[in-house]
Parts: sequence; C-alpha cells; structure tokens
Amino acid sequence: MNYGKLMEIDAKEFLVSFGEDMASFPDEASVNPLLKLKECEDPYLSENVDRNCFKHMTHCDFDRPNREVRQLKILPNN
Repeated sequence: MNYGKLMEIDAKEFLVSFGEDMASFPDEASVNPLLKLKECEDPYLSENVDRNCFKHMTHCDFDRPNREVRQLKILPNN
C-alpha cells in the first residue's frame, strides 16, 4: 500500500472519529467554543505541515529512487 493511500485512510478514519465526537456533544453551547477555536489559524500546525512536507519531499518518499540508484552504483559488479 502506498503512502498516499495510507494518508487517505487516516484522513477518513479521522473524519469518522471527529464526526462521532461532535455527535456526542450534548448541545450547541458546547460546540460553539470548539468551532471558534478550530476556525482560528494555528501557526504551529502550519509550521509542522511545511516542515514535514519538505522532509517527505526531500528525504523520505520521493528521493528514494535516487538514493537507491546511488547505492547500486557503488556496489561492486557481480
């Protein structure tokens, strides 16, 4: 299973879980403060997304074929 598919599954599971949590709130008065909090920009989250996206784009998933080629080139010919 590829990384994109895993992220899609995680996102769907989160949305289902979040929907269940929201349904368990007893009334609108409990939901409004949470909505106000969630509508505010979270600079910490934005920084994490930027950092993790850069990390994955350069080191993890997308650079793997290049790293494999470099490693294969240094192996002795069999």
